[in-house]
Amino acid sequence: YISTHFKSEKFKKYFGSGKKWNININYLNEKTPLGTAGSLSLLPFNEINIPILVMNADILTDIDFKNLLKTHLKSRSSVTMCVREQLKESEFGVVTFSRGHLQKIVEKPIEKKIINAGIYVINIKELLHIKKNTYLDMPTLLNNLVKKNKKVKLHYIYEDWNDVGNISQLNKMSQKK
Repeated sequence: YISTHFKSEKFKKYFGSGKKWNININYLNEKTPLGTAGSLSLLPFNEINIPILVMNADILTDIDFKNLLKTHLKSRSSVTMCVREQLKESEFGVVTFSRGHLQKIVEKPIEKKIINAGIYVINIKELLHIKKNTYLDMPTLLNNLVKKNKKVKLHYIYEDWNDVGNISQLNKMSQKK
């Protein structure tokens, strides 16, 4: 399933039925933008009885999806969210001070964060509560599930992963290939 709204005809024209890649593609047509989780309300739940893989469209990755699905099933969690480490170097020296006096300066430190990689495996029953045709982003869905004591497992990805959601990132990836 590919959820479309903006320029949906271009997607449909390019991907078609999926026959070219030996797959079957169905489209979820959003009349208004529904967000990543909101668009899932358009799935035919009565036809699905296995966990679903959800991935943002602006990601290029070499993730081992079979391993991800196996890990999800083994964990018995409601959702598995892929995360990865992000390192950002400060452009400047960072100063720690107290009462106007220097305590320490660290030149161009590297800050490490764990970020959402935009790839999820979700048990279908967790999606049954999403209101049809109502905007819902994935962070809100996940936070709501955690509040309901649902198990959301983190799956660290070490494989190649790139967000190409803007032109500069897309150009950078085009130069790599």
